[in-house]
Amino acid sequence: MRHVIFVIFFVIYSLFIGLMLPVFYLYEKRGLLNKKRDLSFRINQHFSKLIVQFSGCDLEVIGKEHIPQDEAVLFVGNHQSYLDIPFLVYALEQPVGFVAKKELAKIPIIGRWIYYTDSVFIDRKDIRQSLRAINEAADTIKSGHSMVIFPEGTRSKSDELAPFKPGSLKLAQKAKVSVIPVTTIDSYRLYEANGSRIKPGKVRIVINPPLSSTKEEGNKTMDNTMAVYQTIKRQLNEYKIKKH
Repeated sequence: MRHVIFVIFFVIYSLFIGLMLPVFYLYEKRGLLNKKRDLSFRINQHFSKLIVQFSGCDLEVIGKEHIPQDEAVLFVGNHQSYLDIPFLVYALEQPVGFVAKKELAKIPIIGRWIYYTDSVFIDRKDIRQSLRAINEAADTIKSGHSMVIFPEGTRSKSDELAPFKPGSLKLAQKAKVSVIPVTTIDSYRLYEANGSRIKPGKVRIVINPPLSSTKEEGNKTMDNTMAVYQTIKRQLNEYKIKKH
């Protein structure tokens, strides 16, 4: 029954977004960037809260004090479930865009809505398009809008952490902003682990202290990809040990 209610809610949400698209088109055409971002944030925050409630999620957020209030950053997280996006929107409590895979752009209404939230679509198989997407996302961060990236490239559907795609943190280097590792724990248990049916459960999101986008090693400047990976991996492993 919960799954049916969730599907009905998603349909209603899609219809509402469809009705709002002309408003966002006008905001963008007239250059009303702040109005567009503020309205999209309020809509996303409201619906994300409802998704948390309808999914039966007991969401625990740790480390909110690590989120800067006066600067844009790059949030870098693991990706276990489709539900990660609304859960993160709800947990971060600030406007964010996502580096999303290109396939999402093809979904009617939702694809256009993702675009209007200052997200970018990336095709990791196309090097030129990937570079354009990274540059676009960097410009968005420079304009004061934080971004979220899932460096695994796809959902793990488990509590394992897949290797990060090469160059995942180049976005932070180009924008010259801090990187915040975010660990999402057990979100897959609410959906993917149940044959793509909603089941209540507890999800933990850990927001870690900011890291510089680069680090010095000898005479070389290197990105912090491994440090972010190890942080998320360690927290996933620690949680698994506690459970067993």
